[in-house]
Amino acid sequence: MPRFLLPSLWLLALTACDAGDAPTPAALLAPFLSGEDRLCFADADCRSTVCSYGVCAGLTSADRPWMTDTITDALGAHVAAGEVTLPDLRAAFARELGAGSTPDLRRARLLRGWARLDPEGAAEAARPLFADAGAAPVLRFEAARVRLARGDAEAEQWLVERVRAKGTALVPFLVPWWRFFAPASRAAILGLVAARGDAALRARLESIDQQVP
Repeated sequence: MPRFLLPSLWLLALTACDAGDAPTPAALLAPFLSGEDRLCFADADCRSTVCSYGVCAGLTSADRPWMTDTITDALGAHVAAGEVTLPDLRAAFARELGAGSTPDLRRARLLRGWARLDPEGAAEAARPLFADAGAAPVLRFEAARVRLARGDAEAEQWLVERVRAKGTALVPFLVPWWRFFAPASRAAILGLVAARGDAALRARLESIDQQVP
C-alpha cells in the first residue's frame, strides 16, 4: 500500500503543536503543503480537501492543476479567516522551498501553489530559482512562469526560447499565462505553433488574444 512521504515541515509541525486548542501556524499549514500521513476515502476526509489514490494530498503531490486550485482555495480560506498570517505563509513556503531534502519537482509544485495564494511573495522567491542556470528544468520553468506574471522580461524571453528549443509541446503549459506575454512574444510563439500545423492550439491562443488588451 502506498505511503505519502512527508517533507520536513510535517515533522516540524508535529513538534510545534502546543497543548492548546488552536493549532500553531506550522501545524495548520502542514497538511496543505505536505499532505497527511493517513489514508482517505473521500476529499472530505482531508484537511487539504483532496484525496488522491487513497492518500490526503498536499501541494507537493498536486500533479494536476485542479488539485493545486482546490488545495490553495482551502488554504486561502484559513488565510482570509486570519488563522494564518501572510508572514507565516511566506515563512512556511520559503522553508520548504529551501529544504535540501525536497525534490525539485515538489519544489516546483509548492511554488505554483504559493503564486496562486501570494503572487508577490512567490515572485520574490522565484527570482533566484529562475536566475540559477543549474536549477532543474521543471523548477526553473515554474519560476519563469511566476516571474512572467510579474512582468519579468528576461523570464518571458527565456520561455519563448524554451519553446523554440524544445518544441511547441511546451505551449499548452503556457496557456494560463498567455495574457502576460508581450504581443511580439505571442506572435513568435503563434508562428511556431502555426508552422507545426497545430490548428486547434493556434485557434485556442488566438481566441485568448482577442480577449487580451
